[in-house]
Amino acid sequence: MENLLYLEVLAYCCYALVLFSTYCLIGFSIYLNRNTEIKLLKVSLDPKRAFKNRKTINSRIEAAEEEKKMAFRWPIFLIRRLRNDSEKKIKEEN
Repeated sequence: MENLLYLEVLAYCCYALVLFSTYCLIGFSIYLNRNTEIKLLKVSLDPKRAFKNRKTINSRIEAAEEEKKMAFRWPIFLIRRLRNDSEKKIKEEN
C-alpha cells in the first residue's frame, strides 16, 4: 500500500513538473520573441534614415518592452490581449 501511495505522489510530481516546465518554456519564448522584436524595431529607427512612422514605431517598442517585462506572467498578458482584441472587434461591428 505504501508503494502505491509513493507511485501516486510521484505521478502528481511528474505532472506538476511538466506543467511548470511548459509554463517556463512559454514565458521564455515570449521573452525572446519580444526581445527580438524590440531589436528589429530599434534598427528600423536608425537616425540616418528618415521614417514617417516614428511615433507608431516608438509606441510599438514601448508596448513590446512592457510585454517583455510580463513574459513570465503570460496568462495575464494573454487575457489582457484577448480582452483588447475583443473590444476592437466590438467597436468595428458597431
